[in-house]
Amino acid sequence: MLTSEQSKLNVLVNKQNEKLNSFERKLSDLSAQLAAIKTENNTLSNNLAALTQRVVFLETNKPSLSEDSFSDFIDRQTRSKNIILFNVPESQIDANNSDISTTNLIFQKLNVDLTETGCNPQIRKILGSSRRIKSDQSFNDVRIASDKTPKQREYFQNLCKELNERRSNGEVLVAVRSHLNSKILNITVKCIEHVFVQIKLRFNVFIICCVYIPPLSPVALHEQFFLSINELYLSNPKAKFILVGDFNLPSLGWSLYSLPLMCNSQIDSYFVSMLSHYNFNQFNLLRNHNNVILDLALSNTHITVSNDPDPLLPIDTHHPALNTSLNCDHYDTLTTVNDLIYDFNYCDYVKIVKFIGDSLSAINLKSYKINEALDRLYYILYEAINNFVPMKRIYNNSYPIWYSNSLKSLLKDKKIAHLVYKQSNNVADYINFSRLRAKCKRHSKCDHKNYIN
Repeated sequence: MLTSEQSKLNVLVNKQNEKLNSFERKLSDLSAQLAAIKTENNTLSNNLAALTQRVVFLETNKPSLSEDSFSDFIDRQTRSKNIILFNVPESQIDANNSDISTTNLIFQKLNVDLTETGCNPQIRKILGSSRRIKSDQSFNDVRIASDKTPKQREYFQNLCKELNERRSNGEVLVAVRSHLNSKILNITVKCIEHVFVQIKLRFNVFIICCVYIPPLSPVALHEQFFLSINELYLSNPKAKFILVGDFNLPSLGWSLYSLPLMCNSQIDSYFVSMLSHYNFNQFNLLRNHNNVILDLALSNTHITVSNDPDPLLPIDTHHPALNTSLNCDHYDTLTTVNDLIYDFNYCDYVKIVKFIGDSLSAINLKSYKINEALDRLYYILYEAINNFVPMKRIYNNSYPIWYSNSLKSLLKDKKIAHLVYKQSNNVADYINFSRLRAKCKRHSKCDHKNYIN
């Protein structure tokens, strides 16, 4: 009696456990769906903001009518015969005659004959020789420019504004060796100067980011940056993040393996809280000449930051050159250098087709189960590859990808010439080495230009 009741209770408990498990699965599915909906909502919000900006831009920059374009063209033709002189010294006595005499004196400095007349004015000659007056102390502030229409002035003002914005935004770059499995990641957030690159080392995924955030940026800009991090984190929850760049947060005091406790502003508090949320640490403790840290190295794995003894670019006093290292001894790289691979460009396809046909005719795949038949087919394909496809060795190229064979030969000759000069200490050997060195530099610039084009 007790045994039967106990078995019934066990059955009921098992059923309840199954229901609870099904509820948990449904809840996890709902959580995943909510996360996906949140990501899609953020994407739609960003797209809507971009469309709004585009509509505002189109409304404020309506295309001009053909009549306006024609009148502007006529105005340009008329103004093309004019020049404007800026910062001409003024005189208090007889201003009109003084201006004329000063202008004549300026043109004499430019070797321009004002008595010459004709349909073709000397506008280009005057503009081209306007730099000569810079050497004269009396007229070194004078600037000569061609006359421009209002539309031209507006266009150049917009260009200057865009150039200043680009300069204030800075530039970011991530370079990856060609033998690594890498790809650039597209982010929906476009208002920040940052770039994300994914690198796969066997079963490990690394996401490298280089970012620049201008000084005194609002909290909204930092929110957009961490929105990008969240977007990548949801799609790559097991990835290792390495974020380096100029965040321009000088008021934060950093120490190794611990986040700042004292925050002086809302931006600092938000930034530190987001680092704690994603389990990021800050590993750069090298200060600039103002004794502050502007360049941060953030990661959820251990990295090492040190001074770079051989920087690629001139050192900025606000930003010391950094060398960020990751210990990859326990990570298997995707490809090994000097490895053997199959060379399908030089295989015998006729023999491969004959071998596969003979092998398939010798067996009856219908007599096997689907998995066994597939295994047999793969075995035949592997046998054909091993028998009829030659192998070739992949060597690690120590030269940049744009180096030509002639440049590599020149570099070898330069090394030999340098060795000869070091041994002989002869002037003739040094001249030969110097000649080869200059030739290598010219050839390298030419090869790089051809590669870029």
